[in-house]
Amino acid sequence: MGQGRPRARRMKGMDRAAGGWPALQQGMTDPASGPSASGLSWRDLETRVGLDALPEFHRAFLEWSGAEGVAEMPLRRVGQRVEAELNRMVKDGRAVREGEDWRLIPGALEGFEAAAPYLPQEPSSLPV
Repeated sequence: MGQGRPRARRMKGMDRAAGGWPALQQGMTDPASGPSASGLSWRDLETRVGLDALPEFHRAFLEWSGAEGVAEMPLRRVGQRVEAELNRMVKDGRAVREGEDWRLIPGALEGFEAAAPYLPQEPSSLPV
C-alpha cells in the first residue's frame, strides 16, 4: 500500500510540558504565563467601541503606539498593524495572548485617552 503522509515529529526540546517552547510563543499562547485571569480583554474593548467607531479607534491606537502614516493606511493594513502592536505588547509583557484575544495588564493602555470612554469603571480597570 501507499506510504501516506509522514507523521509530524516533535522536535527535541520543544515539548510544552518540559518548558521548551520559545519565550515569544509561550508568552503569546500560554495563558498560564501571565495575567490571563485579570486584565482587560482587547476583544471586549473593541465590542464596547462598536463597529462604527472601530476604524477611528484602531487608528488612534496605532498613533498612540508610535506608528507612522496611519491616516493614509488602508483599513485592512490598519487591522494588521493593530494585531502586530498587540503582539509587541505581549513581547513587552503588557499583554497575554489568549487564542484570538489579548488580555491587557493593568496600566497597558496608560496615556491612550481614546480608550478612556470604553474602559470599565471598576477599580480594577486599566488606568488611562
